[in-house]
Amino acid sequence: MASWEGGEETAQRRSDGEGATPRADDVNWAQRRDLARASQACGVEMQLVADLLLLSGEARPVYFDDDPGCRSDTGCSSSFERCRDAVVARSKGLMILLHELQASLNLGRFAETARLATETGSSAVALVECAAQAAYLVAVGAPGSRPACPSSVADPYRMARSRHRIERCCARLSSLASDPPEEQLTAQQLLDLSKDVHAQLLVLSEACAGLGCDPTAREQLKLAVHGAGACGAALLACVRALRAEPGARSQERCALFAAPLEHSVRALVALASESRFRGPSAELSATGRAARSGILGGAMSVAAACVTVARWLRDAAVTVDPRRSAEVNDRLREAAAAAADGCELLLRALREKGSPRLLPPEEARRRDGEVQDDGSAVQVTCEGKPEDVDEESEGDGHADGRGRTGS
Repeated sequence: MASWEGGEETAQRRSDGEGATPRADDVNWAQRRDLARASQACGVEMQLVADLLLLSGEARPVYFDDDPGCRSDTGCSSSFERCRDAVVARSKGLMILLHELQASLNLGRFAETARLATETGSSAVALVECAAQAAYLVAVGAPGSRPACPSSVADPYRMARSRHRIERCCARLSSLASDPPEEQLTAQQLLDLSKDVHAQLLVLSEACAGLGCDPTAREQLKLAVHGAGACGAALLACVRALRAEPGARSQERCALFAAPLEHSVRALVALASESRFRGPSAELSATGRAARSGILGGAMSVAAACVTVARWLRDAAVTVDPRRSAEVNDRLREAAAAAADGCELLLRALREKGSPRLLPPEEARRRDGEVQDDGSAVQVTCEGKPEDVDEESEGDGHADGRGRTGS
């Protein structure tokens, strides 16, 4: 999966004047700026989620609060059907949001597009979370697999996401002193940032509660939590002062106290993520690994397409040249179509849980007799009908950039 900073050059970095960026005298400039920031944040968060859940070699349950039916503390596969149903529903919701997002952008409603971009990012993250949990449940339910042991601290995924959100809030507050007047945050935006910081600090505090480790480690984590909480309280007090009396001095204090909070949170997450606080990951059989890879591959197709959507949406926000805008909108439509293809691939993988398509080649042939008497190989299609494998496609099962599997 390409990183967020990769890909084509954005409009901000162009030096030839083509696709010029919006100017301050543009009536929609502030809304375009907010849309670009929202797209940037969604793309970075989607990339982080993909790195943590889809590219990690460890098989662990995914803990999240949106749908308790998709949570699993024991590693049993009894809730796979609920995860699958949640993925189906969220795939439909994601497609609707992508359609509304493109329609809003074409109408020039940049404020509404920014809101839809945030909702689209949240929907894509929830979809990937449920898909990753479904993949884990399928894998540990395969014969010969053993579930992961519960961690003595909350899972690293939630802690890493909380750290990322706090770092993003701190970076925004640190930039206030250098931002021009037209880019300053409103009182409501400052309040939203404060709420986000407070909520993520609570997540980290609860993650380190009820530890089952030695007294020395317990005391270290306790002090680390208190340190992060003290730094957060100091920063939130500065934000309250900034909301009450906007000015350069209040902005400088926000930047001053944002750095200690960022460093203390980073240290806390690093300490709590050490191997001694994390139980062993799941041990998967060959069948379990193959099933998990098939589902995660579909989820990766969705995630990669959504990251690309965010990238082109950011370019659309900062591009005012009509010729360049038409090209960017075309690329955005292609990325949205790729997301739809990725959802289709993911749903197919979930429907075919335990099918020969997701099993190791030897076991698949042994189960369904796919080795003919003359020794020639056959391939199973989605409907389960064998087809002869042609020479060009034999052995090529990787997904292309549109989320379709090679045939």
